[in-house]
This record gives sequence, structure tokens and C-alpha cells, in this order.
Amino acid sequence: MILFLFISGLSWSQDQPTIYLYANGDTSVIVYPWKEHRRAIVLYDLKGKQTFELEDVRLSYTVWNKLSFHPNGAVKKIEQHSNPGASLYSYKSTMTFDTLNNPLTKRDEKFPSDLQDLEKSNTWFWNSKQKNWVPQETMECQPVKP
Repeated sequence: MILFLFISGLSWSQDQPTIYLYANGDTSVIVYPWKEHRRAIVLYDLKGKQTFELEDVRLSYTVWNKLSFHPNGAVKKIEQHSNPGASLYSYKSTMTFDTLNNPLTKRDEKFPSDLQDLEKSNTWFWNSKQKNWVPQETMECQPVKP
């Protein structure tokens, strides 16, 4: 069950944030109103600490985010789509989160893709100490002789 709440008294207003709740009633996500063609999306853990932030953008380029939720109300996955204006390509990042809204992994894709895109690793992991994405590294090992 996903719980959400529009904070605006008795009626929904574009000037008010949209708040998604954990099953226990604590704030999971706040989607702020549009301001100068941008709106912030902020994720929180069960203690109210901010765990991640991103934004939707409607300018000469577009970035929009689709959120999916765990049964407890935490974000399970975010699909971020971007279209840099006048580009031949569009991009999609799929980010996964644990049940406390902590980022886990991110995978980037480019459409249409080419052979070079398929050869490289597009998987990233969240570094919780530095609060940034780090690329997955492929390690080459020497064969072991018996």
C-alpha cells in the first residue's frame, strides 16, 4: 500500500508540495512545486534525514523522474529520463533504493544505443560516505595454475 498526501488544506494546489509517506506515517518523499521550470524531489529516511535529492526540469532540455515504491512507502526505483534539447539521443538512468530510501545502484542507458555503449559498463554504485555515484570496475585476474 502506498500512502501519499497533498498538503494544501482541503484542495490540491500547484503551489504546495506533494508528500509521500512511509506506512508508519513519517515523510518518505517531498516533491516540491515547480519554480522557474524546476522542481526538487527529496527523499528521507525513517528518522527524517535527507538521503537523496534530484530534480525535474522543463527548460531547453527536459529531465523527468518516475518513482516506484516499496510496500513500506520508501522509494524502490527511480527512472530518470532526460532529453538534452536538439540532441539525437535521449538518456535513461534507473536508480534503485533500499527500504530506507538509501541509494543502491544506478544504470545509465542512451537511446538509440551503439556498439560502444554496449561494450562499456554503465552500472554505478552509491558511495554512502562521499554521497556520490562511483562506477562499477571490472577486475582482470591472472589465471591460477594448479
